[in-house]
Amino acid sequence: MKNTLISLGSIFIAFSVGFLQSCSESKQKDLIEKKLISYQGRDTVTIDLMLHQKRFVGKYTVNGPGDYLVTGEVEGEIKADTLLGSLYYTPFGWRDKKRKAFALLAKNDQYLSGKGTELIYMGIPYFVPNTVSFGPEKGVYQVVE
Repeated sequence: MKNTLISLGSIFIAFSVGFLQSCSESKQKDLIEKKLISYQGRDTVTIDLMLHQKRFVGKYTVNGPGDYLVTGEVEGEIKADTLLGSLYYTPFGWRDKKRKAFALLAKNDQYLSGKGTELIYMGIPYFVPNTVSFGPEKGVYQVVE
């Protein structure tokens, strides 16, 4: 009886490990990781993105001269070649976090930052759809390997 329980237990553990590993492998295939970097004057902006089908999440960092540091998170939806969402960040020298609309347009191997009219719905800012414009004046991000 003990041998049967031990063998059933070991079979169950092996099956569980195999199942969990196959699930994690399928999740890894769907994720695309990208690191974006932009130099804006004396500041360096980096975004570590994880793209998954129709959603994206990532870390946002601005480093400047001295101890200047702004950190935050980005999240949102992917619509064709456009990433639309929000940036939740801590401004330099502030204690409280702020949230603002965020947009990127994929063009060749670059991402152009967007700007437009922002509105807030239920505490989440977004761009009014026909007002978003993309251009190099807001920021051009290069994909880094």
